[in-house]
Amino acid sequence: MKYFILEPDEDFCDGPLMENWKETFPPSLVCKEHFHKVPERNIISISATKDTIFPAMLMSPHILISEMVKSVIDMYGDEIMAKDVVMVDSARGKIERYFLTVLPELSGEIETLEQKRSAVIWGNTGVPLKYRNIFIIKLKEQRKIVVNLDFAESILRRNAQGICLEEIKLKEV
Repeated sequence: MKYFILEPDEDFCDGPLMENWKETFPPSLVCKEHFHKVPERNIISISATKDTIFPAMLMSPHILISEMVKSVIDMYGDEIMAKDVVMVDSARGKIERYFLTVLPELSGEIETLEQKRSAVIWGNTGVPLKYRNIFIIKLKEQRKIVVNLDFAESILRRNAQGICLEEIKLKEV
């Protein structure tokens, strides 16, 4: 199975700016251990322009996915933690729905082979890699979202905006 790192497109810079996110979901609560303390529905004030495009995924300050990406995750049956986030731009009357997520994180190491990214997944990952569609792996001290080919094709067919995909070779040990 082919895998890809899913990340925001570097050329995409006109996303919404969240104003009160630290009060709504403090960074200390956005983890597997404390996520139950985050309210089920959160309202975030945003600043947007008339040209603001809402991408399929936001990585900062936390992982926020669009309704479309969430529906693909649900379709494939992946277990994730998610809370509703309603983004409101009251100046322009714009409302968008996202999901604050905590994705499964796998242990791994990074190797560079032939100028391509490659990772070895090790340790007790519970579910075999071939049954995972979306997860996080730490590569070079950065957390990266990894998706399999089927998942990537599914979101691209649904016209995902503001993302890019980079192939990565994964091997489970």
